[in-house]
Amino acid sequence: MKTLALSIELSTIAVENTGQPISLSDFLARIKNTLLKRTDLLGRFRGSRLDREEDFGADLHINEYRLDFEKHSLLLQMIRLQARGTWEVKGFRFI
Repeated sequence: MKTLALSIELSTIAVENTGQPISLSDFLARIKNTLLKRTDLLGRFRGSRLDREEDFGADLHINEYRLDFEKHSLLLQMIRLQARGTWEVKGFRFI
């Protein structure tokens, strides 16, 4: 049950930002800042890196980022779409 509050926080970020014009760096910062508050579950933040990037044309990308913490590593997969000339995060999930 300790992870329920974290799941709710991450779901809120998803609802607030999915389909909205937002830069990839801003979106990642919001996720990271939420996770940094949960050192009780994850431990201290050690770093992040791009693990995989796939392009399905000029306007559809899938990015996977690894967020490393002391206790766990989280893999974040994002689907980004360039709609009306602006990149949007259309969805994300932890895998």
